[in-house]
Amino acid sequence: MLHRRPRSTARTGLLSALVLSVLLPAAIVRPATAQPAGIGALSTSTTLNADARARIEAYGRWWTDALESGSDIDRALDRLVEPVRGGAATAIFRAEYGDVVLDPLLGIVRDADDPQAVTAAVVAIGQVGSETALRRLVDLTDARAEPRPIVRQVAAHSAARLLDSGKLAPIEARTMIAAARGLRRAAGNETHHDVLLRQLQGIVAADDTRLPADARGEIYTYLGEAVGETATGTDPDGRPLGGASSIIAAIVLGQMLQVPDRDVQEAMGRALCPALVQVLEAYGEQWSSLRGGDRAIATHAAEVERIENALDRMVPLAYPGRAVPRTEASEAWSGDDAGGYAETVRAWRTAVR
Repeated sequence: MLHRRPRSTARTGLLSALVLSVLLPAAIVRPATAQPAGIGALSTSTTLNADARARIEAYGRWWTDALESGSDIDRALDRLVEPVRGGAATAIFRAEYGDVVLDPLLGIVRDADDPQAVTAAVVAIGQVGSETALRRLVDLTDARAEPRPIVRQVAAHSAARLLDSGKLAPIEARTMIAAARGLRRAAGNETHHDVLLRQLQGIVAADDTRLPADARGEIYTYLGEAVGETATGTDPDGRPLGGASSIIAAIVLGQMLQVPDRDVQEAMGRALCPALVQVLEAYGEQWSSLRGGDRAIATHAAEVERIENALDRMVPLAYPGRAVPRTEASEAWSGDDAGGYAETVRAWRTAVR
């Protein structure tokens, strides 16, 4: 008769440890490694050898793990941003660094419980400054993919800053148009005023004087579509989404007046003016619901005034020879003159038809 020898408990324990090391996610079982040296000296490199790539990977992995741990979020964010801060980092470095850190950062956005870590990860994605980072940010601005308004807002703000930073040089029309198109889709799904404002600002930031005229016109077409599609919306607090568009109207007017190319001016105005009139029409349709006390009336009167001021300067540039209304919708709004308001808005509609 054969007798089995009793198994060593030490051996059983070793086997269990080996099994656990295979089955448990790497994020849980982390090796205790020393903090890697900085990689700032590599950021201006135009070529990267195997050693440089290994150093970049070690640095990026270490600090994304540190951010995920939540032990010192501010320090981890500062170290993640340090190699790509400013505009000195080369495109090849940004691409390599992005390959290392973007997926872990997106994992933090998706899975982390700490809101501070989540927003820090979104900011870090924007600072990477690569075309891939821009695409990831734009994805995060859409409510269909990201249900948390604060994440969408930070992502849209980071996208706008990246588009305006010069880090994406050389400027390519396809990149800017794709970003504007994605932000326009996100805006169409948005129900929060402050998030929408950041999305619209991102579309405006996609415009660049170095782009061809047709590309700039396409970007402003997306802006007009976003403003028009959200004209009748209100956010969960009852704020009309048109308030965000009134701020954008003032920003675009300032840019439009500095454009020397009359064709570009006309394209900008013809894309945006009809949508701004839609916002004025929507305020008229919501006349009673938006008049909830003196403060609300004054707030919305200021929004109407911003839109009117923009239209007053844009329409002559976009529609040469068209007359602009002599009465002011903002005065009618403040004076509770619904009939006068409607008449003025109809005149604006005629001017942009």
